[in-house]
Formats: sequence, structure tokens, C-alpha cells
Amino acid sequence: MVYVPGHGGRPDGFDGLADRIGLGPGDVVVFDYRSAGGTGSFEEASRTVPVRHAATALDRMVRRLVADGHRVYLVGHSKGGAAVAELIGRWDALGEAPDGVVGAALLDPAIADGVVGMLQRVGGGRAWVPDNGGFDPVTCAGGRCVDVREGLGRRSGVEVVAIRDPDGLVFSFRDRPRDLRVYDVDNDLPVARWFTDPFGRIAAAHSSMLHDARTARCIAAELEEPGSCRWRPPRFRLRPWGRGRGVGPLVR
Repeated sequence: MVYVPGHGGRPDGFDGLADRIGLGPGDVVVFDYRSAGGTGSFEEASRTVPVRHAATALDRMVRRLVADGHRVYLVGHSKGGAAVAELIGRWDALGEAPDGVVGAALLDPAIADGVVGMLQRVGGGRAWVPDNGGFDPVTCAGGRCVDVREGLGRRSGVEVVAIRDPDGLVFSFRDRPRDLRVYDVDNDLPVARWFTDPFGRIAAAHSSMLHDARTARCIAAELEEPGSCRWRPPRFRLRPWGRGRGVGPLVR
């Protein structure tokens, strides 16, 4: 498995989720943004490297791993999810992914379009809005616009699942792109914190993705059989901003 951390992510940020999935230290390779030209510490490089450069370096890493006989499953969190989406979009344009790539999970990926996407692209100066490294899901040419998120992985044969926490708000994306599996998870964070520390509550929800048992079960299912992770029908829940969101346990 290859883990791509987000903006300011730590190299051990995936350890908790890896334990829940049942992976050992030798089963996970952590992408280092310094391999894409970043400088300074691991965390500093993750803040400054553009997603397009990260995707190029990630492609090289994946091709080396599969050439050595490894099966590769990609997991990207936040900005890392944007980097994975950028790379799979390139593979889709080529019509194929490297042999040995079995799938990908985007965890609270910073791949929003519209106004939120604009905020994410300039979010480096705001602690509560992640810098997505310049990722823009929509490209326009010849009077036609394409959303790379729609059917992500279909043309290249990569099974993609996006898992997000709706409480993360501006950290992730809010819509449901066509032909992209998107699952919403619920967290156990206190509702009262919305009123005492709203920005901290949003950031905590975003980080909780890396410790969520349901997310771990979903990825474990995908590793065993790509496309097998499924959510039960949602139940209604009223959230502080007045919008219901479906929640529910995973089923296999």
C-alpha cells in the first residue's frame, strides 16, 4: 500500500488506520513530497509541493513498485487525495494504469469544485482550509469542460472509492460526481464543540478519517476484492447547520 499524506501530514499519520486494516510496517510505503522537489522537513515539503509535481513523482514510485512485483493500493488523505486523483486522471487519459495497481481510496480528499475548490487552492494561509496543491477537478478546452472526478478510474481500470466526513465541511468536497463511489462517515466528536470551538471541530473531523474503524473496514474489503466495500442505506441525522446526512455501518 502507498499512503500519500495531506498538507502538513506526518510520515506516521497513517499508522493508526494501518493497524486497524491489519497491515504491518513493511506493508505500507509513505510518499515523501521531497521526492517531488520539496525542501525542508517532511511536513514542510507536503505544504509546498504542487499536486501536479506530486502526481509525477507518485507515478514514478508506483511504477518502480509494480516493476518489483508488488501489488499497489493507493490511499490519499486531504491534499494527498488530490494528488492520487490527479494521477488516476492522467492514467484515465492514457486509458490504462500500470499493471499491479489494484485500487485507490481518497480520504476526505481536497477535490472540491466551485467556490470551495477555489478556497482549497489558496488555502495555505488558513489553518482550517487545506492547500490542495493547486488541484482543479474541472478542465476546459475547445468549449467543453470535463470534471476529472466523474468516473475516476473507469478508463484506466482502477477501482476508486472516496470516503469523507461531512463534518469536515471545507476540507473535502460536498457534491457527488457522476460514477464515483462516495461514502459519508459519521464521527463520535461532541456536538457541543460546534459552538465552543467550531473550527477545531471541523479540523478534528477531517483528521478522524485516519482513525475511523469503518474506513479501515472499507479499505480492507477493497484490498480483498476491489469494489466490494458497500454502505447500508443511510439514516437521517440533523446536523448543527440544519442539513440531514446519511450515516450507517459498512457491510461487505
